[in-house]
Amino acid sequence: MILINILIKNFHIWFFLSMHEVKKRYRRSIIGPFWVVLSNIIIILILSLIYSIILKKNLEWYILYLSFGFILWQNISSNISEAPETFIRSAALIKNYRISNYNYIFRDVCKNFINLIHNFPYWIFILIWFEVKISLYTFSFIISYFILFLNIIWINTILALVSLRFRDFNSLTSVFIQLSFFATPVLWDASHILEARPQLSWVIYLNPFYHLIEIFRQPLMQGIFPANSFIFCILMLFFGITFANYLMRKYSHRVAFWL
Repeated sequence: MILINILIKNFHIWFFLSMHEVKKRYRRSIIGPFWVVLSNIIIILILSLIYSIILKKNLEWYILYLSFGFILWQNISSNISEAPETFIRSAALIKNYRISNYNYIFRDVCKNFINLIHNFPYWIFILIWFEVKISLYTFSFIISYFILFLNIIWINTILALVSLRFRDFNSLTSVFIQLSFFATPVLWDASHILEARPQLSWVIYLNPFYHLIEIFRQPLMQGIFPANSFIFCILMLFFGITFANYLMRKYSHRVAFWL
């Protein structure tokens, strides 16, 4: 596919641009992007102390649950929130350099995923601290990382194009992300609905964000392979990339005129 081909062929371009963005944002900062990690840890600890009591969950279990779910949600929401402005922020580059518009999307997604990587030492620490059992399936989170990365790329591609053409779509995206946070098992456990209202299980199983989080959370927390979530994410990736490629082939040449 065109998207994957450009992703590999232009690696040196979009990776350089993403590293430049990271360095620019944290210039003259002592610990750089680790400020994001530190803030996540503080938020997770405070929320765990509160919600483990409200939801009647074991504190140790809830810290693990929230550590994986909340950090992944932060990454997903940051990517999607920034997507509508991708081409607008890159207006000067788009008008002056003839490179694929995909590179600007790859740049922004890669920048946020570099921040996600900075959280990996924290994940390893809590797995060791709480003596979580490790299995071969635990390491499937590496595959999950690339599946999430590619899914975010096609989502951001569509949002960037649509939002550039229809500027009001940016506000709709912000509202959608806020509502999705409460509809996705990040603070609460999916078992709450499955046990209390099993007829509403479709709310969870048709939620793409739930599956994108579960392909990380289950291997790391429980050492199991969430086959259904992996299948869902791979199918979503296939159809999403196909649709994103179609939109880019049809409208990419108009991006400079819509700016």
